Amino acid sequence: MAMLTIKQLSKRYDREFVFGNINLQLEQKEFLVVVGEDGCGKTTFMKLLAGLEEPSQGEIFLDNEPVYRGAPAQSDLAVVFEKSALYQDMTVYQNIAYALRLKKCAKQEIKERVEQAMDLMSVTELSGRKPKKLTEEQSQRVMLARAIAKKPKLLLLDEPFRGFGREAQKEIHQCLNDLYQKMDTIFVYATRLSPDVNRMATQILHLEEYCQEEEESA
Repeated sequence: MAMLTIKQLSKRYDREFVFGNINLQLEQKEFLVVVGEDGCGKTTFMKLLAGLEEPSQGEIFLDNEPVYRGAPAQSDLAVVFEKSALYQDMTVYQNIAYALRLKKCAKQEIKERVEQAMDLMSVTELSGRKPKKLTEEQSQRVMLARAIAKKPKLLLLDEPFRGFGREAQKEIHQCLNDLYQKMDTIFVYATRLSPDVNRMATQILHLEEYCQEEEESA
């Protein structure tokens, strides 16, 4: 059973305090929504969980393995940010399959997982296109397809659908809810405000509550 443990997590840049003393524990199939206004550190928090930045204090564990750049636990997570970062010289199919090839999955398994992910995200007809031929919405759908094809223990979503229109957001959030019900994965979703996402939450973290540095006692 997957488990994400966050102990006394704090982050600062030189003299700039971002947030501090966050303690959380999430088990398999939980859905954490990280709520906060722009500039409160949501993306920093997600980068810490992804092992892309180091905490100033505290620890992050995925199944009792520490999460940091290059650690084994990092291969068991996937992250989708607000702006897509697809490989421009690869097709949609190749982008989704890339991580599976790195893990040396069997060819038939790669084919099945990629096709399933494309079907779930409604991008099957785009399989042969290069990223420059995609709209922003299509790119984000492909990014999510690439993430879920990995079957990660931890899926991090940093406002990936912020640029969508309201109707498109409702559709993709319903798709996300369907994925959440089907996958044995811990979901962490950062957002400013989204009633659609909040309804999926098993826990909600109001990040701004941790953005005020505690004064040292005299």
